[in-house]
Amino acid sequence: MQYKIYINGDAYRPVKTDVAYRPLIYRAVSIVLTVKMPDGSVLESKQVEINGSNHMTNANGQITLTDDMGTSTTYRVKYSDIYYTDVDVTYTKDATYDVKLEQHVAAGSVSVGVWNYYSSNFGKKSYTLTIPAVVKIIKITGTGFDGWSDESTDSAYVGTSGKTEQSGNTVIQYGNGSFTKYVGVTAGKSYTLYGRWIKDAVIAWSDEINTNKADVTI
Repeated sequence: MQYKIYINGDAYRPVKTDVAYRPLIYRAVSIVLTVKMPDGSVLESKQVEINGSNHMTNANGQITLTDDMGTSTTYRVKYSDIYYTDVDVTYTKDATYDVKLEQHVAAGSVSVGVWNYYSSNFGKKSYTLTIPAVVKIIKITGTGFDGWSDESTDSAYVGTSGKTEQSGNTVIQYGNGSFTKYVGVTAGKSYTLYGRWIKDAVIAWSDEINTNKADVTI
């Protein structure tokens, strides 16, 4: 059984102590979170998750939470897998917090099998990728091999040119062996990349990948 104590209309919670008949009394207070989208608009009448529990915002995008006065904690406020943020709060009387959600990368990857081929010339195969929202860095991994002969000059390639390496070209990878390259890109833009003699090629993106410094920007 739980009890609440009200003094002048304010709610308090009794807590047992190791000294008989000397309960500690904590005042319960409410705080208000106003949840906003990244563009600043309030998230009206939507279900959000706060540290794993579901809450509904009102028409003003607000959620009221109650706990012991003085309690400090960090809440992860999550609207979906890509809209969430962390907010530090302290429970004091009439405290309010603006919670602006951040848009995160929906992690993903694609395998680029078209670059894995043998040829008696230096021709390349194209692959077109449209960059997802918020992504600014992609990671390209693979292994280059000699696809023509045993000459040391026959090198695997990934870049932006379907012609010669010198024609309007940004080289991402040139040479045989395993590689990992971080490439700077623009979200929403489509890129056509050309490759030859690359096996196990994968293009990936995520929040973590976004934190890396670009080896080259296209």
